[in-house]
Amino acid sequence: MTTLSKSRFVSGAQCEKKLYFDVHRTLKPETSAKQKALFDAGHALGVLAQKVFPNGRDTTAGINKNWSVAIELTLE
Repeated sequence: MTTLSKSRFVSGAQCEKKLYFDVHRTLKPETSAKQKALFDAGHALGVLAQKVFPNGRDTTAGINKNWSVAIELTLE
């Protein structure tokens, strides 16, 4: 089930077809080599940060875009 966010509500108010495509769009563009390199660099930086701060906690697992949980875990 797809939720109706504020952004999607505004999209629907502007154009019903845009709302439809925002909700039902399933095609994603392929990741370019440049984007993949950026993602790989970001992951490598994360690994390096975990080595520099060995007692730190990875707060990204299981968040699923729930930023309030991420904030709470970060504050802990």
